[in-house]
Amino acid sequence: MKLIELKNGLEKAVKLPVIYAKFKTDKKTPYIVIIGGGETHIYADDTLYDDIEDIDIELYTSEKSLELEIKIKEFLLKNELNYEKITDVIEKDFIKTTFEIEI
Repeated sequence: MKLIELKNGLEKAVKLPVIYAKFKTDKKTPYIVIIGGGETHIYADDTLYDDIEDIDIELYTSEKSLELEIKIKEFLLKNELNYEKITDVIEKDFIKTTFEIEI
């Protein structure tokens, strides 16, 4: 899956605004930010065989939303993307739920 396919698929599945890195203006929650965290290169016979990009899908909400988290999980599982999930409270105003994946 390419990054643009991930973005478009999440927008369709979750029906929220999705942007890479950050919005140009403040957005009202809920919304999703996608952030690339690096790449792993796999070589065979001194040739690049595959590269895997580490991606964080960050769901920002004003309160915990199991419904939105389930929609993201269903999208990831449908597309055979394994994930790790972490939830943080940010300055008492936001809840950030991060799904760490590799594409």
